[in-house]
Amino acid sequence: MDWREYLAAASQKIGIVQCHAKCLKMLRDTAAGADGLPPIPVQAHFEAVVFSVIAAVDQVAQAVNSALTLRLDPATLVQVAFDRLSKGEPTKSAFTGSRELNDYSASAADYATRLNDLLPEIERYLVVQSRPIEPDIAG
Repeated sequence: MDWREYLAAASQKIGIVQCHAKCLKMLRDTAAGADGLPPIPVQAHFEAVVFSVIAAVDQVAQAVNSALTLRLDPATLVQVAFDRLSKGEPTKSAFTGSRELNDYSASAADYATRLNDLLPEIERYLVVQSRPIEPDIAG
């Protein structure tokens, strides 16, 4: 796969993040079920946000890996992305309402937006870095 396709896929994932974050925001006042768990629609939108952010980061990492021919193992790239994203995140606690998930989702959507803003710059960098080096034929 060409590295530009990875960046296009990352952009698509960011759109998915924004869509599900918006849906989750509309459900912000949904109460927890009798079992204390979030209702399925809340959980579904929340998981879509989280997984799509991780997928977008992975796609960008794959683009860099491909464009710069780093030959790094995809599993390693995913693990590094997971490790970086999980630092400083709150530990799992009892669900007390969809506002918590909405806040977390909004933070993830903000992160995705910042990543989306960087995509053109990343692409410009990769275009320059992935060009083959011209041999010096004058020498």
